Amino acid sequence: SDTDKQFLGYKTPRFIFAIRNEFNIFKNFDFSFQLLSNWGQKKEYNSAKNQPGSVGFARQNSYVLPYWTPDNPINDYARLSSGTSGTSFSVFRDNSFIRLNTVALAYTLPQNLINKLHVKNAKIYANVNNAAVYSRNWNYWDPENNGPTPRYYTLGLNVSL
Repeated sequence: SDTDKQFLGYKTPRFIFAIRNEFNIFKNFDFSFQLLSNWGQKKEYNSAKNQPGSVGFARQNSYVLPYWTPDNPINDYARLSSGTSGTSFSVFRDNSFIRLNTVALAYTLPQNLINKLHVKNAKIYANVNNAAVYSRNWNYWDPENNGPTPRYYTLGLNVSL
């Protein structure tokens, strides 16, 4: 009934934050970073479906779960069930996070060296994508995709002729 319904949370972020900044830190060195953040949303956490007592992925041994009965109305699960594929509060987690998305360090070659190379400009750079992520409830996993996210390292040379 409608009186049994409970609001579990929002599927989309309530607040989105992003910042990108660049600094000239010392002579020819440049540093930049980008932070991304989503706050206030819930997401289904697949690992919660495969918790102790399970008998296969996303299936649970219903006899070990404390489910609701008229004699025992205060429990974690609403009904006797051996699957958790439906909507259940037990598989949703706060998905708020802050990510250090990009970190870059660059060195612009000095003008006397550039003149010898007969180019207009030259810059050597190093870049890290997915440098770090913090989320209170998603240890070791990326909160945006339920799994590990690869970290990419890039070294490069940018030359203007």
